[in-house]
Amino acid sequence: MKKRIPKRKKYIIFQIGIVFIVIYAILVLSVSALSWFSLRVQALYSELDAAYVDATEVSSKLEEYEAIPFLLKYWSEHPEILSSNLSTSKPTEEYLKNLDFSLIEKASATQQRTYAIKSYYAFSSVLDFIASIEKESLEGPFIVSIPAIGSNTLCYAPSDEYFDIGQTIDFSTVKYAVKNVDFVSKDETVSRYLISIRSKKGSKEWAIYTPLTYDGKIIGLTIYLVDMNNLRHTSFLLSDAILKVSIVLVFAIGLVLVLTLNQVIIKPLFLIQRSLRIYTESLDSDTFLQDISKIKSQNEIGRLADDMNTLVNRLVSYSQEKEHFVSEKVRLDSELALASEIQLSMLPADFPDPEVEKRFELYATMNPAKHVGGDLYDFFFIDDDHLALVIADVSGKGVPAALFMMHATTLIRDKAVTGKAPSEILTEVNNELYAQNKNKLFITTWLLIIELSTGKAFETNAGHEKPVICHQNGKYDYIKNKHNLALGVRSNIKLTDNELQFLPGDKLFIYTDGVTEATNADQQLFGTDRLLASLDQVVDKDQRTILENVKKNIDHFVGQAEQFDDITMLGFTYKPMKERSANETD
Repeated sequence: MKKRIPKRKKYIIFQIGIVFIVIYAILVLSVSALSWFSLRVQALYSELDAAYVDATEVSSKLEEYEAIPFLLKYWSEHPEILSSNLSTSKPTEEYLKNLDFSLIEKASATQQRTYAIKSYYAFSSVLDFIASIEKESLEGPFIVSIPAIGSNTLCYAPSDEYFDIGQTIDFSTVKYAVKNVDFVSKDETVSRYLISIRSKKGSKEWAIYTPLTYDGKIIGLTIYLVDMNNLRHTSFLLSDAILKVSIVLVFAIGLVLVLTLNQVIIKPLFLIQRSLRIYTESLDSDTFLQDISKIKSQNEIGRLADDMNTLVNRLVSYSQEKEHFVSEKVRLDSELALASEIQLSMLPADFPDPEVEKRFELYATMNPAKHVGGDLYDFFFIDDDHLALVIADVSGKGVPAALFMMHATTLIRDKAVTGKAPSEILTEVNNELYAQNKNKLFITTWLLIIELSTGKAFETNAGHEKPVICHQNGKYDYIKNKHNLALGVRSNIKLTDNELQFLPGDKLFIYTDGVTEATNADQQLFGTDRLLASLDQVVDKDQRTILENVKKNIDHFVGQAEQFDDITMLGFTYKPMKERSANETD
């Protein structure tokens, strides 16, 4: 039953669209988060740089006043004067510039206090003006006195929102936010330092410190606070604007991408899919090739269309070749069947009846391979006392080999009745085969003629396998006579006869190369040693049992491997004298 293929209702444009929306959402959120973080960090660094510049300028300006070391120290020791009120008009920056530091050192305590109060108000007027023009995100300056011994006192603040004037700031509680910067100490110069410090509101504030120095010693610090809430708000506004622009840009880019995707990929793929569906339903290759040629894309889709075009062309060619192959196979099968019939028809199937023929025992088998070859065996009487045994193997397959084999068999039989020696018979057969050998075939042939009354025999081997002989129930061994050239190779070949003397009970085994060259799955050959062992297992048995045992061992050795050559065997036993005498008496 044909399996039903489910219909697919999803469209690639929607599938890709969903994926794009998800990626788009992740992209927008990621861009927004990164933008907000990046802007916040950039804004923070910008504000810290600005705070550092402003703090440095303030410190530099205050260091211009010669009296500043005395004033910071005095204010730190007498924080109560920082909140005193003046009954007279408040002094200006000019007061600080004109203040004679040598007079202050020599003045009485009361005069020093008056100087300190007036200087503080002049000092405050300068810093108030600086604070009034600072950026909204910066809070400062704050001036902290750092005496050689004693507490760190806040001497000036633009407002009391974060710290109280006169408040002691404990730097031991400062949490450092940035590494690899100078450490704040009483004896070291501070070039720049970023810290977070807790204000009186309980919140942690980012701050930049720069030193006020005198004679190489730090006498105070100028502090600027950075308003993080203001930075967050500014960063949010910028990232919000970036987010909106990103949404618009991504949407526009996405729309362009989807339209391009539809034009460049979806439409060509749809055309390929539709053409394939029509082709699979109708096998109309002309319509398919016409439709697929409409795709002009110069990309992977275009190459896919070209490949599909090539595929269908090859399928058409393959279909045509398959039809030709099927017809050719039918012809070859018929030819092989005919060749098999010819081959089998030439093999004698009626073996001498042991109850009638007492002079010898003979049995032969031929197991054809999948592809018909040209093996043959034959036996026939030349006269009442002379028996001819033949086994041969024709090169090639099919009807030509079968016809060549039939021709060779006929010639051997015709030439043998003349009473000539085996070498002479095969020489004449060779010359006639060579003269008519249009297919350039050859045939390895072994021929033996035995005189049954005496056991005297002559054999000629024209390129065939060596026969195996066993004398009087001993062990089988090969007859090591010289081989000659196979028949049909060239004319006027020189063949020689080999004389054998059979004694009663001697056995002869002759075979084709399909026996020793039988191959198992590991590409190992059955070989001559296994053949001799198989024969010796049943050396005292009749010829039918001997041949069946050899075939059984070959099958066991080969296993499931395919047989590629015919397996042909012929066995002959020369009977003992008493059996022959009994036969003659009867």
